[in-house]
Amino acid sequence: MGLSLRQKVGLELQRSLRHNEAALHPLRTLFWECTLRCNMSCRHCGSDCKVQPDVKDMPAADFLRVIDSITPHVDTHKVFIIFTGGEALLRPDLEEVGLELYRREYPWGVVTNGFLLDERRLQSLMASGMHSITVSLDGFEEQHNWIRRHPQSFEKATAAIRLLAQQKDILWDVVTCVNPRNYPHLKEFREYLVSLGVPAWRLFSIFPMGRAAGNPELQFTDEQFRGLLDFIKECRNTPSPLRGTPPQERESQSAQTGSSPVTAEENSFHRHDSSPVMAGADSFHRQGSSPMTAGENSFHRQGSSPVMAGADSFHRQDSSPMTAGENSFHRQDSSPMTAGENSFHRQGSSPLQGEVAEGQRGVINVSYACEGFLGEYEQKVRDHFFHCRSGVDVASIRCDGAISGCTSVRSHMDQGNIYKDDFWDVWENRFQVMRDRSWARKDQCASCKVWRYCEGSGLHLYDDEGRLLTCHYNRLKK
Repeated sequence: MGLSLRQKVGLELQRSLRHNEAALHPLRTLFWECTLRCNMSCRHCGSDCKVQPDVKDMPAADFLRVIDSITPHVDTHKVFIIFTGGEALLRPDLEEVGLELYRREYPWGVVTNGFLLDERRLQSLMASGMHSITVSLDGFEEQHNWIRRHPQSFEKATAAIRLLAQQKDILWDVVTCVNPRNYPHLKEFREYLVSLGVPAWRLFSIFPMGRAAGNPELQFTDEQFRGLLDFIKECRNTPSPLRGTPPQERESQSAQTGSSPVTAEENSFHRHDSSPVMAGADSFHRQGSSPMTAGENSFHRQGSSPVMAGADSFHRQDSSPMTAGENSFHRQDSSPMTAGENSFHRQGSSPLQGEVAEGQRGVINVSYACEGFLGEYEQKVRDHFFHCRSGVDVASIRCDGAISGCTSVRSHMDQGNIYKDDFWDVWENRFQVMRDRSWARKDQCASCKVWRYCEGSGLHLYDDEGRLLTCHYNRLKK
């Protein structure tokens, strides 16, 4: 089955937008690989992280110096900073760095395996201004502990998720690495996540790098890969007592009410394969009711600075800034939501109430991660068309100071180093290998009919010699 006419029209529009964005390259997401230390030894780790790695943690002062050099060139409310690793929560100074980012008016989030996320640490992070967090959970206890290689990892991760389900003032989700061991249990696992109160669930398949490169137990067959996408597609389109209304019916309802519910990836923050928030449209609205463009940020105090943890920076409908505890999201009847209500909406279009805190959400937004062009599945398993944003609006600072795009891209594509180069000069004047993908039209891509839409897939799928290791589109054609 090929691309539909509707998909082709959408992909042509996305292509134009992609080229324009590459020319402008507005920095929207900055990953900080704050440590390569990890309290686990996961079988699929792309970084091959260790308890005692060869590279020491970057001093916080060095990272903040880079932030201060960037600040004059950006709107800080539009650049989302993500702490990743290794295991980011191993750094005892994470809150100190987060608070310094808050003072500079940057929103920030964390990616974690959840092992160290107890109530005290969560409250400490939120008090330092953390806006979002992603927790990894790779199936039920047996499957999760197997891939994480730690007997308590499932227990700790689920405890962290239960804590997050009680919070009303943070965006969060769960990400799952799908492999042959947990693949047969995806349906039951989805219902388990629903019972925990998880609002959003991102799934990704393992690409062959790091420890995963030589482990056949982690690799999908082509049939299993298609089965994964079919599962996600079914989750997003099939109504059920837990799921509510499918997207097509939501669109119809939205047209009638004039207000659309928050979809799986319409979120003001950005993600990559394991980061807090997917790159996509922004779910918040301007005061004129039109949706915000990607990168616009609605967090403001009365003095235009971002809010401390616990205060709410959104605005009332009369345009005055909201006081602490008020919620800026609106019901579909346009009345503002009360403090206990949740900004996410069921797929039946009704907003979620305080029951969220009790783990009774009853709906979960399921999506495939941002990696790879998916042919006929485009916009059927995620809300946006494929676009590799590495080096276009996504950058990273690695633990050793290297400047790159997405943290999953191999080191041969590093563009500089903060200890030798000015970050902003590198961002403005290098990264052409990521912004102009014409070099990738070779080998299996040379005569590909969908090159104009894919442009060589995700950069993280290339080896050190610039060869594409796997093509999602070709796998789906078999």
